Amino acid sequence: MKWKVFLLLTFQSILLASAQISTGYSAVEYTRKLPQKKGTQTWKKLESPASQPKFSPRHSHATCLFPCPHNKDKKCIWLTGGRTELYRTWDLKMEDRAADIWYSDDGRLWHQVENITGDFLDMMGNFDAKRGGKVAPWFSRYGHSLDAVDTDGDGIDDIMILMAGFEPLESNDIWISHDGFEWYFVGYAPWPVRAWHSTVVLHGKLFVIGGIPLSNDVWSGTFIRNSEKRSGYMIHWRVETESAPFAPRCAMCAFTHSIEEDRTIENSTEVVSETKEYIYLIGGFAGWPKSDSRWDGERTRNDVWRSLDGKNWERMMPPRGKNTMAFVGRGWHACTSWHKTGEKHIHIQPSSGFSTEPARMFLSGGGYIGSKGNNVVNNMEGYTDLFWSVDGSEWLRVNHEEGQVQNLYSTNEFTSTELNGKSVYRGKWGHSMISLPVNRDLNGDNVISNSSNAIEFCTGIEEKSFRCVESTVEEVFVPSLFVIGGDTTDGGPVVNDVFVSMPGVLCEKDGVTCSGQGSCGPGVMGCVCDSEKRIGNYCETIDETYSSGSNRRRRSFSSLTLTCMISVLFLSLF
Repeated sequence: MKWKVFLLLTFQSILLASAQISTGYSAVEYTRKLPQKKGTQTWKKLESPASQPKFSPRHSHATCLFPCPHNKDKKCIWLTGGRTELYRTWDLKMEDRAADIWYSDDGRLWHQVENITGDFLDMMGNFDAKRGGKVAPWFSRYGHSLDAVDTDGDGIDDIMILMAGFEPLESNDIWISHDGFEWYFVGYAPWPVRAWHSTVVLHGKLFVIGGIPLSNDVWSGTFIRNSEKRSGYMIHWRVETESAPFAPRCAMCAFTHSIEEDRTIENSTEVVSETKEYIYLIGGFAGWPKSDSRWDGERTRNDVWRSLDGKNWERMMPPRGKNTMAFVGRGWHACTSWHKTGEKHIHIQPSSGFSTEPARMFLSGGGYIGSKGNNVVNNMEGYTDLFWSVDGSEWLRVNHEEGQVQNLYSTNEFTSTELNGKSVYRGKWGHSMISLPVNRDLNGDNVISNSSNAIEFCTGIEEKSFRCVESTVEEVFVPSLFVIGGDTTDGGPVVNDVFVSMPGVLCEKDGVTCSGQGSCGPGVMGCVCDSEKRIGNYCETIDETYSSGSNRRRRSFSSLTLTCMISVLFLSLF
């Protein structure tokens, strides 16, 4: 009898192994996850421990990603300055402009730089502040810019550069730091003073765009190493255009974004795909001079522009049949590109094959102010919305919003705040939004894996309703968006809240999760549709060309069923 049992077990093992090979599923490598409920969380507020210091509430601060002090291989969010609550400075004056520096590697725990050194020069900036203290040598300011620059093209950012802003008047001073602790004065830029301008880094060059006083000039700076300079660099500035085609403006947002485009090879019919990196510029408070025939008032706008070189600009038009962009005019909003095209951490493998989601750009909040004809708005009307686009032309709204002022509600949790002891939703402006990969447990095993992890996510728990997607991810590198600080409208407070994006950011459209036809997968998986007939980012379309047939999951079950049937038949022979 023993040999019969041994033969049976051996036979079952062979069948099970062949089933796994044919389907590609392994109980060891894959973890089934139950579906999320209809309706998902889009943002989570990060609470800092009561014992941990944190930056004061503020808006119009500046942030960037730069290597962490304790680990140069890891990037931190760095935050500088901003307009904050009144406080008493080192010289006993009352001030609402900040000169502090903070960093965080996860958005929850923040560390203040307390031993700041550098150029405390006579009659320059905060020259009379204590050296090695918490006050930076540059003037306290807001509406400035902060960028990380890779000056030698090795893929590692070498410096942070802080420029211009209100101190209290518009300025054009430039400061460089190699580590966030030592700050050196580079000099005054050849471009006019400004604040609420935009800066981006493209191909190693630093671009400065517009600002207040309202302007539409574009400058580029090239970094030249110079050991005689305390900062280690000289900057060669060049004006790309004194008057770009967009109206002079401030409080817009600008960022770089990668797009894959098809190109036909010269003297050939062969089409190849290539990646181009653009500077995108969105909205802002803008207006032509009254002496200009194009003058139509000064107000926040919703136009979108892009450029490959900072000199030649192309206006992005809405999709055919649309007269304007999906979002309304705004300024003091925040924008960012989530990831670069082809980044390995974004790859998703559905049962039908391999695909890569293109990079997305996100736009959040801001407000409207200004005049158009007899319509004059003097108090900021804030927004609670979030939009995304792949190309800057077609925009999709993530959140749902209803009600007004006192009973306003938004599915964007980052617009929630406390007012008079109650949780309310208010438009947010002057915040920053930045993309930072974080650690996140995606397979529910309460362990953050350092290696690639294959996750299987299914939309149902019954065989007939199974629709599964597999995704290879790195739990130590999960792309996430952070919304930091800002001011709120309609009587709301200035805040120091930090929110991190949740899976719902990629699953909601107008507040509806996966069109009610799917579930939201973990991390950046996005929607997994209930049926293979459903396609689109939100399972919003029915594929009329779909023909039913066994998918990989059904084949897996069929193999197991076949194993059991043959086993029963095999036993009956004995």
